[in-house]
Amino acid sequence: MNKYLQKEYNHKARWCSYYHQYKNIFDFNPATVLEIGTGGGIMANILKENNIKVTTIDNNPETNPDIIGSVLKIPFEDNSFDIVAAFEILEHLPFKSFSKALKEMRRVAKNNLVISLPDHGKSLLRLTFKIPFIKEKNIQLRIPAINNKKYWGPSGHHWEMGNIDYPYNKIANEIKKNNLKIIKSYVPIESSWTRYFILKKL
Repeated sequence: MNKYLQKEYNHKARWCSYYHQYKNIFDFNPATVLEIGTGGGIMANILKENNIKVTTIDNNPETNPDIIGSVLKIPFEDNSFDIVAAFEILEHLPFKSFSKALKEMRRVAKNNLVISLPDHGKSLLRLTFKIPFIKEKNIQLRIPAINNKKYWGPSGHHWEMGNIDYPYNKIANEIKKNNLKIIKSYVPIESSWTRYFILKKL
């Protein structure tokens, strides 16, 4: 059985995370998407149902990707996809490989990347405001994690954002060193353990 389709994995916050994944992709109205990491295939199916051509790549054949391979050596030509996406994937690589993965993703993307990473920071305050005729506003007050060795080990994470060893600035600098501009970075109030980056090639 695919663990990414089991009920224990797909809790409420996870479904909220799926929403942010496909919304960030839909905002670009792409014709083609490369998804790094197949998971349960939920994202690919949603995109396909909305007439987007999706190609999936994963190093685990049990997830039934279109291509069995690695984000460190993507078997496609430069500028092959409108969007390249990697959701909760890159933390499964040692941090020394993070930059190489970004470089490969940038290479095969025409313009934009959408990625998410686990953010181990702590939310001290969460507020949602909804006033008639005004768009809903969400506010969070966050601090970094205190324990610099506490990762989600059962999930095979090598590192996580928000941790003292991997603060936001360290991740942002690696992104910028690979000629990528951070258009937007945010943590959804509904799934506060995930940070999204919307990136553009320079």
